[in-house]
Amino acid sequence: MDSNLGEDTLQLPPQSETFTLAPTNILRLNGDIRSIDQHFAVVIADLKTLNRKNKRSMVNLMLSRGRSPLERAFSCWQKLHKQFKDLIAESRTQAMVTWALLKEFEHVMTTQVVRGSDDLSGLKEEISAFIDAMATQVIRAATLREQLRALIQDIHSTGVDVHEAFRETGRQEANLFQELSQTLRNLDQLKSSFSSVSKEFSAIKRACITCISVVISAAPSGRAHDIPLQYQARTDAAINLYADIIREQEEAARLVQNRNAVHERLQLLENAEQDIERVEKKFGVLPDIWNLIKISMMEVNALLGAVVVSGHRTTFFDAKLNLVKASCQNLSDILHVYASDSQK
Repeated sequence: MDSNLGEDTLQLPPQSETFTLAPTNILRLNGDIRSIDQHFAVVIADLKTLNRKNKRSMVNLMLSRGRSPLERAFSCWQKLHKQFKDLIAESRTQAMVTWALLKEFEHVMTTQVVRGSDDLSGLKEEISAFIDAMATQVIRAATLREQLRALIQDIHSTGVDVHEAFRETGRQEANLFQELSQTLRNLDQLKSSFSSVSKEFSAIKRACITCISVVISAAPSGRAHDIPLQYQARTDAAINLYADIIREQEEAARLVQNRNAVHERLQLLENAEQDIERVEKKFGVLPDIWNLIKISMMEVNALLGAVVVSGHRTTFFDAKLNLVKASCQNLSDILHVYASDSQK
């Protein structure tokens, strides 16, 4: 056992290993998707202007040729949240490690009791029961993590409000905190009764505090006031981690809105196909314009597809983003020319 086991301090698992969040990636990706949306907004505005000048319905026949080629890429957007799902999966491992640590304490305590006097004869059963209770709390913490996994999956499919979805989990978390706090108080009473094994009791107290930290990082509310004040400072790291997770989830919710906005823009572009065919007899350059539209659509498809699969910004991402912007600008320029020609 660790030589520092008796110190009454909290040793949290390495956060950089257990929680691999990258808020910057999603923040930057949100900005890029908003940029794409803005570019397509310009194109749609040009189409509407073109429609008004030619007195034709340039935007009313949008879905005449089937679904957008980008729809498959957008259906994969959930993979942008891979970091969240990894976080939930690894949290169960963290809980199991804590459980294993408690079992190690049980072994040490049992050995201590066997070596002790008859005055400690009843301590073995009490400690074993305590360890089993703590193991149950860790399993419940892992269960809360699984519930969080399901809630995050709901975000993928529905885009629901993160905070609303977490309320029920928060209520369960509050009950669990009460039980853990009571366990700490019970442990203090036991320690005062059996001072000869104070080192081992200090170790178990540390394990109990670690379990509380596991729950703090698993559940959404992070109720610091439910933890005895003497342990609150030791949970700051876990609470800060929770705040980072919530900020990342809020960005994910905004990503849903941006994704939907881009999707609508692309549908408007694709639905212009019939209108272009309707007037192509009057303007011979229309097939070229439509080809440019389709090329732009494929470029956007490749761009979003690559980013969604990888979940990270790459050089390829930047290059394709620039291609999309350039294609949108070119398309906008041609549409302006077409609108000008239509007035002649």
